[in-house]
Amino acid sequence: HVRSRRQRQMCIRDSLNSPSYVLFSPNLSDVNEENVAYLGEVLQILKNNPSINIEITGRADIQGSEDYNLDLSKERAEAVKTWFIESGIQQNRISTKFKGKADPVASNNTIEGKALNRSAQIILKL
Repeated sequence: HVRSRRQRQMCIRDSLNSPSYVLFSPNLSDVNEENVAYLGEVLQILKNNPSINIEITGRADIQGSEDYNLDLSKERAEAVKTWFIESGIQQNRISTKFKGKADPVASNNTIEGKALNRSAQIILKL
């Protein structure tokens, strides 16, 4: 179904400063097929709105050492950044952060929480 320009603008406005997550399997930082479908939606927003930038924050769950998880979260953020650059988005429109296991977005006491913490968070910015 085709959205009107106004509907697309409302969708983008609702997405601004609201985080979305690219999830990763334990100990991995590869962008997989499931991620590509979601990233493609963000890519279209970026291509259609050159004034919008993205902030990518890599994270890890609590398994492993702090150094390992910091490196893994950096690899996750960089993998998503590289995907966007290879898809035609200018590097200066993308900023990255990496948190390791610090500052989790969900409880590490549940399977679902750990899965959400194994992520790269994407926030659209004006």
